Amino acid sequence: VTYVEKYCYNVVSHCLQLSKKDKNGDSYICTNSINDDYLIILSDGIGSGIEAYNKSKFTVDLIYKFVRTSLSLSSCIKEIISIISLKFFRDEAISTIDFARIDLYTGKMNYLKFSSIITYIKRNNEVFILGNERDLNDNSLDDDIRILSSEFDLECGDILVHLTDGLIHFKDLSNKA
Repeated sequence: VTYVEKYCYNVVSHCLQLSKKDKNGDSYICTNSINDDYLIILSDGIGSGIEAYNKSKFTVDLIYKFVRTSLSLSSCIKEIISIISLKFFRDEAISTIDFARIDLYTGKMNYLKFSSIITYIKRNNEVFILGNERDLNDNSLDDDIRILSSEFDLECGDILVHLTDGLIHFKDLSNKA
């Protein structure tokens, strides 16, 4: 007897990065996790060029390592924000965090946002917006650090769009693809 496990959901991901100079400050990981989840981790380093890239890359790599532990997501993010604050304290700038964990069996997505802009989900003729004030987590570290956290039930065919605020700096995207 051979048992075959099959996910109910499959994720297809794509990333488009634009930069004004050699390096942009955005880093990301989109991958299956060891827990039968699909992870989306996006970070935008504050600043520009290689400095911003180093901040966002450090943030994404650290989140990925922490998420693979058995700590809860909120505990991981609080620890990561503390570590990032210490590492980049001299710059007084912390990278943004946009995180989503999608359960490939149920389609339930847990997401967390720290200083990041809203995320869009397109479903047929509807568009849902994630990251509003109504999603503010009661477990915020303090008044200055705002962690948005919630969950959303995805359906087959949904299109999930994560953005960074760097996109607003490009006025004409028609000739940048």
